[in-house]
Formats: sequence, structure tokens, C-alpha cells
Amino acid sequence: VPEKYSSVLNKRNIKYEYGSTFSQMNYPQSAAYCAVIDEHYLIHRADITDKVILRSAGNHELISVQQGYTRCNLLSLKDSSFITSDDRIYRNLCNMNFNGLYVDPSDILLPGFRHGFFGGVCGVYEDMVFVAGSLDFFCNGKAVCEFLETLKNKIVELYNGDRKIFV
Repeated sequence: VPEKYSSVLNKRNIKYEYGSTFSQMNYPQSAAYCAVIDEHYLIHRADITDKVILRSAGNHELISVQQGYTRCNLLSLKDSSFITSDDRIYRNLCNMNFNGLYVDPSDILLPGFRHGFFGGVCGVYEDMVFVAGSLDFFCNGKAVCEFLETLKNKIVELYNGDRKIFV
């Protein structure tokens, strides 16, 4: 972590812990911290998960998936619900009776790559789901809206551009 970020955390008395894996540009070191942790589960590719995350997860049940960039591909929601742009994560969690929605990532722009990942363009705070883009221009936008409405989530779109890409 660059010192400018750790100094902000220190100044605000926000507790944090350094991991044991040195993050690098290449996979799998670039994905060691890309885990999903919710109130019950730690979801990640277990063989590359940083040991500090595994230790810090306490009593959370570990669900190992093949996707190392789990958090980029998976938006964890309340009541064991999720949205993902990775079909293997989708099948894995549905087989465990999670309530899920698979979305096609082809409309998600990630410069330098064929496409981006749905989880990576979203964030959750309380009952709000923030989307870095407009669902009007996303191929599965209507399905996402309907799914989130069933969970009583509010959608906050952070960009309403006129391009047929999802950023």
C-alpha cells in the first residue's frame, strides 16, 4: 500500500492489517486479495488466497471457486444472493442453493481486455447497489433491475452516458 493511503487510514484511526502476499502484475499474485467476504462466507480461489485473509475470516465458511478474480466477477448481496459474470461461479453457488443471476460481461468495458466484470463495476452499501454505468446500456440491465428489486435493493447509477458500453 502506498504510504499516502496508509497515512490517511492512520490519521482516521481506521484499523487495517497488511497481508503476506506481495501483490504483483501477474496472476496469481495479482489476485491474492480479490476475495469476497460477506457475513457468512469467504468466497475465493482458496489456493491463492492470502493467508492473512484466510486467518482474518474467522468462522466464515470458505467456498473455493476456480476464479481468482472473484470480487471482480461476483457481487455479493443479502440473503445469500449474488450477481456474477462468471458462469462457473454461478453454477457453483447455485448448486449450494444460493439465489443468483448470471450476466453477460461483453458490454462491460475494461481497457486492454476483451471485456470487464460485473462485480468490479458495482459496490454495495446497506440496501443500495452502486453501478459505475447505466443499466439502460447494459445487455442484461433489465434482468439486473428486476433481480435487485426482488431483494428490495435501491439502484444508484453513477453514469448515464449515451454509449453502448458499461463502464
